[in-house]
Amino acid sequence: NKFVLQADAPDRSCIPDSDLLGVTVLLVTCSYREQEFARVGYYVSNEYTVPYDAEVGPPKPLDVEKVQRTILADKPRVTRFPINWGDEQQEQQQTDTQQEQEQLNDDLIDENEEEEEEEEED
Repeated sequence: NKFVLQADAPDRSCIPDSDLLGVTVLLVTCSYREQEFARVGYYVSNEYTVPYDAEVGPPKPLDVEKVQRTILADKPRVTRFPINWGDEQQEQQQTDTQQEQEQLNDDLIDENEEEEEEEEED
């Protein structure tokens, strides 16, 4: 299965200059009824396309037009989580039915104990 994820570029003003270059992660989480069932992470490398002295670092201010982003889309890291996929209403009905059955069983046990006590008294 495939899907296409499109999003606007991040707001550059929210990213510190020290974090603009290097390796980071694109993280996609998938949820159903507020339960996370999958997490997919992609490594992202942001490199400056113009050569610079590694000891000094890239020129400041950084020209973001010269930053190249490479997403390793062919090597995702996938984590799956078990969740409850069932219908909540059906689950609640099953829980209610189970509780009613347990109560009936408890009542039967109580009745049997009472009958046994009465028989012992006779």
